[in-house]
Amino acid sequence: MNSDPSSRAASAPPGDLRTGLTLLAAAALLHAAIWILLPSLLEGSIRLDVAEGAIGGQHWLPLYSRHPPFTLWLTEIARLAGPLRYQALYAIAQLLALGGLAGAVWVAAQAGGRTAALLAAAMGLLSPYLTIYPLELNHNIGVLLFWGLTLAAAWGAFTSGLWWAWLVFGLAVAGGLWAKYAILHLVAGLGIAFLLVPAWRRQLASPGPWIAVCGGLVLLAPQLYVLATRDASPLGWAVRTEARDITHHVTSAMAFVGASLGAVVPMVAIALAACPSPRRLARCVRSVLFARPSDSTSVFVTWAAIGPILVVALAALVFGVDAKSHWLVPMLPSFALWWGVTASRAGARTTGRRLRIAVVALAVGFAVGYAAIRILSPITQSKPAYPDFDGPAMVEIVEDYWASVSDRPLEVIVTQGVQKGRQLGGALAFDLGHPVNVFEEASPHLSPWTSAAEVRCSGALVVSTVPLSSDTLGPGLPIEAIREVDRPLVRGATSDRGKAWLGHIPPNCGGETGPQSSAG
Repeated sequence: MNSDPSSRAASAPPGDLRTGLTLLAAAALLHAAIWILLPSLLEGSIRLDVAEGAIGGQHWLPLYSRHPPFTLWLTEIARLAGPLRYQALYAIAQLLALGGLAGAVWVAAQAGGRTAALLAAAMGLLSPYLTIYPLELNHNIGVLLFWGLTLAAAWGAFTSGLWWAWLVFGLAVAGGLWAKYAILHLVAGLGIAFLLVPAWRRQLASPGPWIAVCGGLVLLAPQLYVLATRDASPLGWAVRTEARDITHHVTSAMAFVGASLGAVVPMVAIALAACPSPRRLARCVRSVLFARPSDSTSVFVTWAAIGPILVVALAALVFGVDAKSHWLVPMLPSFALWWGVTASRAGARTTGRRLRIAVVALAVGFAVGYAAIRILSPITQSKPAYPDFDGPAMVEIVEDYWASVSDRPLEVIVTQGVQKGRQLGGALAFDLGHPVNVFEEASPHLSPWTSAAEVRCSGALVVSTVPLSSDTLGPGLPIEAIREVDRPLVRGATSDRGKAWLGHIPPNCGGETGPQSSAG
């Protein structure tokens, strides 16, 4: 059941190619416009993971305490857009997501032709992982672009053996490591596919794979230097585990596999709508999933899709890693590639009433569903990823407070309240309109760009989502003028705990700073 991608491409009429590219471009532009406009109208403030970028991105560090720096830098670029910062934030997220999907669509076109490419594009665009999830520009979204690039580069390197294709592969993987170490989940799956196909495996004796390694190491060298000499905490964060019993190991692994199956439900719906025979689709699913090494295309797309799932599930099963369902976000291009190629082999057509109905239903369902969640459903503080307050309105409250307690510019913020406090502090950093140094939880580990002594000398605003007292931060950082305020809620948000506490650390550069607190 192997296919010859070059013959498919050669046989495709130029008109069909132009039509397909036009459809893809139009769909991507429409998708981006909708998912930039909707959150611009409905979000109200940045989400939890974006707050991390707003806090740390202003310092342009090569490494941070939790993750590599790529998306934190992008958040800072969005902040610099001023009045259009929210639109810039969502546009950057869409660029990353659509770029990642584009890599999978290109491989689908090479491996399965025009139909596979169009179906892969539809399956990606009509998925929660390219609609709702990119609203939170985090490391899963940042690595999406490099996931797609790695898929495309790996296909080109494996099938052509050209040295420059291998170099691009190495650079794509290294770029992904600047975003999130999860790119290695994909590399593991692609590595298995490479070793299973004899013609590909023989390239180990050629310069190509070693050129990829050398090129990747060069691009990654600055991060490796910092990891080796200053701070390896992001690596520790990436592989952290906790002592848990075997029941948790098993249930965490099973839950992640179950979430993986749920993630492809919209893709299955599109495949069923596009294929004339469900039975033929089922046969193709089996043949692609259990393909022999002679069917190199099936081996590639299968291990690109299931390899990352197996890596995470095994980590949860063996080491007790608490597998999160949102880790599936960067795997979206692999899933779309697999189902696009499989459906095309089952005789899928990109025209037909059933497919049009499925596409429209999914597109409207995600857009209307998201709008309903933000407008009609209560958004409580039990879910800190969803901001329940109006960020720009909160800035006005903070600026009025600061003007009443200090005649200095607001340059330093100390946060309290763990996740909710981080979200509040990050929102202020994003919306204030000028750079501000955030000392998160008064912890040098979380905020290595400053110290308690520097904060004490310069003075600071304290923002918290838990009650403050004068000694909350210890005697070294005394808090004055504590005020409780109501956080201005966004439309649809309801909370009986929508409070914030503001405080002032007066500047004092003389004497001992005293002990500091690292807990909120």
